[in-house]
Amino acid sequence: MNVPASTFSSLPTATPGRLKHLADFYGLDLKFGAEVGGLEGEEAKEAVERGLKVRKGQSGKALDMVDFTLKQIARGGIHDHVGLGFHRYSVDKHWHVPHFEKMLYDQAQLCAAYLDAYQCTKDEFHAEIVRDIIQYVERDLLSPEGGFYSAEDADSYPVEGAKEKKEGAFAVWEREEILSAVGEEDASVFCSHFGVKPSGNVNPRNDPHGELTDKNVLIQRETLEETARRFDRSVEEIRGVLERVKAKLWEVRKGRPKPHRDDKVITSWNGLMISAIARAHQVLVLGKDPKSEDKHYLELATRAAEFFYERMWDRGRKVLKRSFREGAGDVEGFADDYAFLVQGLLDLYEANFEERWLEWAVELQETQDKLFWD
Repeated sequence: MNVPASTFSSLPTATPGRLKHLADFYGLDLKFGAEVGGLEGEEAKEAVERGLKVRKGQSGKALDMVDFTLKQIARGGIHDHVGLGFHRYSVDKHWHVPHFEKMLYDQAQLCAAYLDAYQCTKDEFHAEIVRDIIQYVERDLLSPEGGFYSAEDADSYPVEGAKEKKEGAFAVWEREEILSAVGEEDASVFCSHFGVKPSGNVNPRNDPHGELTDKNVLIQRETLEETARRFDRSVEEIRGVLERVKAKLWEVRKGRPKPHRDDKVITSWNGLMISAIARAHQVLVLGKDPKSEDKHYLELATRAAEFFYERMWDRGRKVLKRSFREGAGDVEGFADDYAFLVQGLLDLYEANFEERWLEWAVELQETQDKLFWD
């Protein structure tokens, strides 16, 4: 890899760490997918995580790469435009056809990524995706005790009484279904915007088992402005149509057989989610006139943390449990359970400055050091 020598000479202090960071950036730059975002040959999660590490190096181009990638992910089929949240990964480089499983840790890490992007760019697009993710997690993954469930399966029965499950059955559409649900006028706008075709929009190469034949995975093919021009309407009118259709289609989806939900509550994944929601409170609520749906984020994160303190923390032995399902499991926490819950508690402390969270984070860190320090 050839990195311009002038770039190194311009560094204020050419330390080994800075040189490695710069070399890493040029490696990512060479692999960046300029048309679709992300890194060629890599899945969405790794592209986002590595891109954000580069962003913290204050490179303008790196920030552009991350901003573009996150927007492409949010516009793609990997994002559930009707049901909210994100599927696990895309099987193609265009972020179109996903593996339809939804994982809590992906929601948490993407939420954090979009928060970072919003803080850097002040682009409301990223803030709306944060709200989208938290709404999905609260609606579909929140346990009665206050913790968050692990996942939803990729496959489900296409209709009641079907004998075999199919990948994506809960999320995909035939054009006629949309037309029947919302009428021709709104359907025309929606289908144009989201690339819906009468014969389906999934490339057979991305559907090796034929489960998505004649089906459509929604992917934003046009900007709001482009759709508005196409139909000679204002952007706000188009925005209203899309939101109205999404709401109606969600009602249709609620009548379909739902995918199985993995109702284990895993400590490490919950630590990531507590962190993301606490940070959403810091970024979208503190010092601002928050939207009504943002105001309860602190309560949501606090309730989850209280659940772990009351049900998953052995205060006598100072040991954390790994998972919960109808009671705390027997397996004690791994290093990632301690590390990510500590991260969540520190972010929660910074959101409301309640010292109990800082004190417990210190206790957890002391136990983690005792058990896992090498």
